[in-house]
Amino acid sequence: MLRATFITLLAVSAIGCTKKDTPLPDFTGDVRMVAPFVTDQPITNGKLYMSKGRLRVELGTMVDLFSVRRQKGWRMFPEEKQYIPITGQKQVSTYLPSMTNGSPCPSAERPSECKMVGKEEIEGRSSTK
Repeated sequence: MLRATFITLLAVSAIGCTKKDTPLPDFTGDVRMVAPFVTDQPITNGKLYMSKGRLRVELGTMVDLFSVRRQKGWRMFPEEKQYIPITGQKQVSTYLPSMTNGSPCPSAERPSECKMVGKEEIEGRSSTK
């Protein structure tokens, strides 16, 4: 459920990012990660920034940086001054899910639980959710 919610949020933001011919939009957004089995901090709020084909997600003490065009990323822990590379298709698909006809559902972890809800305009930007 947590992964599906996070993928849905990012899929809405990254749908236009998979086309190489179109310029990637710059925007910011709020991110909320819900971990139902964590008792001390079940909800983590953060920010998502997209600029010039780079995505930055700040969640608590963790920061993920991701280059959309290169499909390469890093998870950073600034307080510990450490980072780890984000590699592998499973990790990469969190930020840039593969799309089929504009939908991330066919390649979702549980395709039967994923569905496209509709189109919506958010602050002047067209989005599919």
